[in-house]
Amino acid sequence: MATPIQSQPDVWDVTYRPGVAALPHRVTGPAAIPPGNVSRSRAGHVNGRQRRRPFRYRPSRAGPTLEDTMYNITDHVRRSVPRLAAVASAAAVGALVLLSASPAQAQQTSTTIEPAGHYLSATQDGAGTFEVDGSTVSCDTSESLRGEDDPADVNQIPEEDDNHNPDGPVSGVLSAPVFEDCEVVGVPLTSADITTAPGTWEIEAQNGDPSTITLFIPPAGEPGSLTVNISGLSSCEIEVNPGDEPAPLTGTWQEGDGQLVFDGESVPVDVTESNFGCPDGGEHDGVFTSTYTIANETDPDQPVTITE
Repeated sequence: MATPIQSQPDVWDVTYRPGVAALPHRVTGPAAIPPGNVSRSRAGHVNGRQRRRPFRYRPSRAGPTLEDTMYNITDHVRRSVPRLAAVASAAAVGALVLLSASPAQAQQTSTTIEPAGHYLSATQDGAGTFEVDGSTVSCDTSESLRGEDDPADVNQIPEEDDNHNPDGPVSGVLSAPVFEDCEVVGVPLTSADITTAPGTWEIEAQNGDPSTITLFIPPAGEPGSLTVNISGLSSCEIEVNPGDEPAPLTGTWQEGDGQLVFDGESVPVDVTESNFGCPDGGEHDGVFTSTYTIANETDPDQPVTITE
């Protein structure tokens, strides 16, 4: 057996490469270095040349050393972390998708509105307000009534079978509501009028906790659209829903009272020709607050109900 070279009490730089790995070490003092493939890091004639070269130790035994094992564990962890991170990210995204889908799924409950085929009316209970950019219009009267020349389905609860939807809301058609006896709150010598273009609004009744009724306001300029005109000391025109699609206005249904409550519901508006005392020109979010009593015009003794 070859005799190991006994190092001098100096500082040696050793580069140990198990396979392809390279781990820097620093050895101080006497150390037994196996013969072969050895270079001293001291300045001096080593291997026939004067140069600085680190020790290189290549173990000849077949079994892995402790350093081999530690390197393999470290390398495995290094390679596994990105994969684990990718799996965790995918799981998080999947959880977010499920969470975001849950509210929509919860709303798709069975809905029945009764009595089927009966006609109804909507009459405002007290004053209603419409606020835009700090300016408030208050109207004492608002109602939706079926006219003699209206199609048969206007303000009618759908007939049997169509008044029930096992997977969501029940749809219908409402005569566009009118607004009267309006004023601009807190602004003297100024009047307000809300003009309703002849037409209808689509509605959806949804059973739930609470149940709701959503009115869809047509785009400005179309049948059933709304325009607010303020004149006098202040003057401006407000178009309700300047968009291209009907704007939803959702109210809460109070089953026992047969009332539909809009409590600060938002609807888009566009203000034009604005001056002092009116909202600033441009698009805003209007805020609508009102309570309507829903009555059965076919048989007043039978209340309108929304259930499963």
